[in-house]
Formats: sequence, structure tokens, C-alpha cells
Amino acid sequence: PQVHVDFHEQGVNSPYYFAPAAKPYHEDITAWQVELQEIIGRNNARYFDENNWLYFTKEVFDLFYPGYGDSWPTYNGAVGMTYEQAGSGRAGLAIRTAESDTLTLSDRIAHHYTTSISTIEATSQNADRVLAEFANYFEEATTDPPGKFNSYVVSMTRAPDATEDLIALLSTQGIQYGFADASQTVRGFVYQDAADGSFDVSVGDLVIPASQPKSRLVKILFEPSSVLQDSLTYDITAWAQPYAFGTPAVATTARVGIGGDRASAPSNDPVQGKPYAYIAEWKSVRDQQFVAALLGKGVNVRMSARPFVIANETYASGTIVITRAGNNKVEDNLDQIVLDTANQFGQRVMPVSSGFVGSGSDFGSNSFSFIDAPTVAVVGGEGVSSSSFGQIWHYFDEVARYPVVIIPAENFSRVSLSDYDVIVMPSGNYGSTVSKTGMENLQAWLRAGGRLVAIEGAVEFLAGKDGFSVKRRDVDRDSTVVVPETGRWEDEPRKRISSRVTGSVFLVSMDPTHPLGFGMGDTYFALKNSAAAFEPIKPGNGWNVGIVTTGKPVSGFAGHETRETLKNSVAAASQRVGRGSVMYLVDNPLYRGFWRAGNQLFGNAVFAR
Repeated sequence: PQVHVDFHEQGVNSPYYFAPAAKPYHEDITAWQVELQEIIGRNNARYFDENNWLYFTKEVFDLFYPGYGDSWPTYNGAVGMTYEQAGSGRAGLAIRTAESDTLTLSDRIAHHYTTSISTIEATSQNADRVLAEFANYFEEATTDPPGKFNSYVVSMTRAPDATEDLIALLSTQGIQYGFADASQTVRGFVYQDAADGSFDVSVGDLVIPASQPKSRLVKILFEPSSVLQDSLTYDITAWAQPYAFGTPAVATTARVGIGGDRASAPSNDPVQGKPYAYIAEWKSVRDQQFVAALLGKGVNVRMSARPFVIANETYASGTIVITRAGNNKVEDNLDQIVLDTANQFGQRVMPVSSGFVGSGSDFGSNSFSFIDAPTVAVVGGEGVSSSSFGQIWHYFDEVARYPVVIIPAENFSRVSLSDYDVIVMPSGNYGSTVSKTGMENLQAWLRAGGRLVAIEGAVEFLAGKDGFSVKRRDVDRDSTVVVPETGRWEDEPRKRISSRVTGSVFLVSMDPTHPLGFGMGDTYFALKNSAAAFEPIKPGNGWNVGIVTTGKPVSGFAGHETRETLKNSVAAASQRVGRGSVMYLVDNPLYRGFWRAGNQLFGNAVFAR
């Protein structure tokens, strides 16, 4: 559409909101898109003034992060706007407000109806220009694309599964792409280095040209760092897709030619005889789907704790091995199950005729741990962040396709935790829901062999408690010196933002030899939504698997007061508790289901041994 309105409801005490939007605006929003917002906003205001209805504009709801019902249409050529009516989920037929007024359902309908008709009216009055500017948006995008980069190139060989998922996103968004027609080396911004450098392009690599009708959307999705007009923003400030998908990529001024062939999906032909074992990688979501499906079909799976070499091929720590031994219950169908499941998820498996390796440990070694199909519970209910819970549930239901059980946090003291092998604690405020008895029950379950996966606010809840090694890092301040507050009251929000992190990307140094780091390589780009920082666990008390190496984000905004605190803080850690373990994930690796690179970290926390 040329005009798109996202109708919402907000708290019952807030007056009606309509565009123009608050700053920051993304720099690629056109002058016309800003102008039409103003035209429509003034028309809306005229009707609200006539009815003496309260309203506000140009506050709170900005146009920056591309994930909303106003910004996404805007980046696709429309004029996108958010309209917010008081009411939310509790207003019902009528509710008394803080001003002792009554907000009725009829009022709410009238307000939304009025802005709807007003928006249509203002658009109709400017119809010729609306249509002309809409067409011009895509014509200019093709002939004079914004930004300095002419091509975005993503490796098809270094992270093929993630790149295929990225291609699916591009197709959904109507973004044009092709495949490199020649091998070459280009200069540009190399995402995995978070710096300018050289990047080797191979024939068949994914290429997204800047010159295309969706060039503004391409730039916004792929730009290494977006220009922020105002640090007081409503949502996250970084989302570059190569970081989100974990794909090696470069943004370059070179015009990389397309016309090469797309790599075909792996397929596995029927094998001769009965192989001793099958080998598969553990580096991606599709690998997790493959393993989860095998476990669901009763196939026993092993995971290598160390690298090994067999048949002149080198395999990393975390490699999956499916041996014929130990799979007697599916013996007659093992080969068919493995090959069919691998083909279902586009995964290559390597059959081998022996468990004797050229280097590393043989397949019968204790270095190959048995992955039993874990019974997983996710904590929900009172005190649990609904968004964090939903993202975790989405991972199991839609990504890994693995069954889970939901247990209320307040039931920790009553539920038999021994029924579960893994318990996932989403972010939340557990202080008022998990009782002392519940904590004792949880710790007894850990000592007996359970695995606890704590995320964001759950890490904060456990920090400093007896039996848990993770500790919060606080900013050092000299409490003996009293500094009077100076400055203006109106500047207080900007002072507060200096100690916050608003959805920024940080470089994390990983230990890929630890099960929590399997398949992740030496670095991981974490999306951090909080300035909460934790000290590295002391030797002997656990293992620091991921460390934030610098307090400065590679993309997005972080207040200057957070930088020293976050530097060399822990991002992911593991701790043994009796026969069990705790996995600490300081940042949500599953954020909104779009931070695909974090799926590997979370999958390791649940499945890797």
C-alpha cells in the first residue's frame, strides 16, 4: 500500500497518539514520507480538536528499527504510521482513568474510526502525489541507490545453512539477489572482523546488488551500523543481517557480477552394506533439527568432545556420530532413518566403515558422549518475561521441533523436578515467585544430574546466591564523595541513557572446545539489550565460554558509562553442580526469533554434552 497504519492500544491513562513520529528517523526515510506524515497528522488533529479529544504526536514512537508496522512499510516505499489508543487489554466496556474520567469502548472505537477516515481523506486529497512519489521511491532506488556500498556478498560455503535461511528471508521480502559469477578478492567492510579488509568471493556466493527497487530496504537491513539521530529510541539500534544470521559477509563498493549457479542442496545416496557409523556436522539450526528428529525417532546419537580425523577428513569438536553399536532397537532401519532424515533437512552425512581414527579419539572412547533425548521443561507463569518465554517456546516448537513441558515458577517447591533432564529459565523476575523451598528443590535436582539453562534476568536472579558461581559486576563509585546533581531536569532522560544498552551488537570471544561453544568458531556476535554485566567465573568454579572482549559495540548504541563495565565481562558460562550443571546465557540468544546466530548457542546449552 501507499499508506499503512498500524493501529494499537496503549495504557489506559495515555491520550491518543498519531503521527508525525518521534525522532530518531532512519536517514533513508524520504522527505516526502516525512511530509505526508505531517499532512495526515494535521488532518487528524483537526478532528480531535473539534471534539476536544486529547492527543500527542512526535513523542515515544520513532521510525528507526525496521521491525514495526510503521517502519517496515516505510522502508518498503509506503508512508507507515502507528496510531495508539488508550485501553490495552484491561479497559473492557469501560474503565476509570487516573483522572477519574471514564474511558468507554465507544470512545476507543470513535477515536480509531476518526483517524482512519481522516487518514483516508488526507491521502485522497493528495492522491496524485502519493502515487507519483510511491513510484518514484522505487525508480530512484534502482538508479541512485542510497549508501556507499554497491554489493553485499555472503559466503555460501562457510555457513551454508545460515546463508540458505538468509536467502529465504530475501525472497520473502522481495529483495533481488544472485550468485557470484567469478572468484575474486574485494575490499570492503568485513562483518566477521567488524572492520574494513579483504574478502575472498567464490563462484556461487550470494550477492545482493544495491541497485534494485528495494535498495533502501537492502541498505537498512545490511548496513554495518545505522546512523542514530537521537539515542533516546524506542527499540533496538542494531540488526545487520550478517550478524543476526552469523554469516561471513562483506559490504563492498565493488560491483560483484552475478550469473553464477546456486549450489545444490546436499543429498545422500543409498549406501552399500552397513556402515560402522555416520558422521554429521553440528554447526547450524538445521543440524539441530536433524539431531532432534533422530532423537525423536529413537536413534542414539553421540557427540565428539574433541576434534578427530578419519578418512582424511578433519572434524571439529561437537561433531555428531551415529554408530551402529548402541542402536540395536532400530538396527534394521537405521540406515534408512539416518539418510531420509538427513535429506529432509538438507544435511550431508558421511558413512564410515571403521571407528578407528587417524587422529583424535576412536569412536568407542569416552570422548564421544551419548546424547540421550532429554526431557525439557521451560519455566513459565508469574514473574517470567512473556516475550522471553515465547521466544524459547518458538525455538522448540518451530525451530528445533522438539517437545517441551511448561512448569510454573511458583511450583518449584511442589513439582517433582526429577521428571526433567533440562530446565530452561527464561528472563524474568523470580524473586517473588521462587521460594526458599523452591530454590532448595532446584539445587537438589542440579546435584542429582539436572541441567539448568538460565537466560538474562534468570542469570541476575541466580547471581550471588549460594551454590551459583556467577556474580554481578557493579560500577565502582567512591561512596565517600557526595556530588550534587547539576544540569537541567529536562536532560535527565539523556543522563540515564548514558548507563544503558539499547539492543547493540557486541563481539564475544568464544571457546569452541567447550560443549557450550561447539560449532560456533572463535567469535560470536551477541545482541545485548541490557547493561547488566557479570564477572568471569573464577578458575575451579566453572568455565567462561564467552567473554565480551571490548565494551564498545560493533554496531548500535551503548551509553558511555557501560563500556568499562562490559569490557571483559562474561557472556556465556558453564558451572558443574554435583552431577548436574548450569548454563549461564547473559544475553537472550533467541531474541524475537530473528537472531538466528544465537540458535547454536542455545542448542548447545540444551543438547551438547
